[in-house]
Amino acid sequence: MSDVNAYGLVVGHFQVNKQFYLIVQAQDKPRDPKPNLAEILTHRELQIATLVAIGCSNKQIANRLKISEWTISTHLRRIFIKLSVTSRAAMIYRCASLIQEVLLEDKNNSTNEKQEYKS
Repeated sequence: MSDVNAYGLVVGHFQVNKQFYLIVQAQDKPRDPKPNLAEILTHRELQIATLVAIGCSNKQIANRLKISEWTISTHLRRIFIKLSVTSRAAMIYRCASLIQEVLLEDKNNSTNEKQEYKS
């Protein structure tokens, strides 16, 4: 038996009083069970997740990004797999903090552009 969990490599298991225990190879610290989503999702996937979060349909996202609806569906399937989710709502929940950063960045950029235009 060899598997990997948040604490490292599982090298065996045993049972005491009907309770199963895993034997895990020692390491300095546990692995982060919640990986950094900014490293997992591509820029395009994050763009699409953000547009879903603001309520855009696949068709609206496709029009906005000038790509096909099929491509949007493909990106969403890949995002769902990467995040281990099965719905748009769950995807938004998992990405909420990252999406919020993107939306704030977009807002700041548009504010800066307006100020430059006025100057």
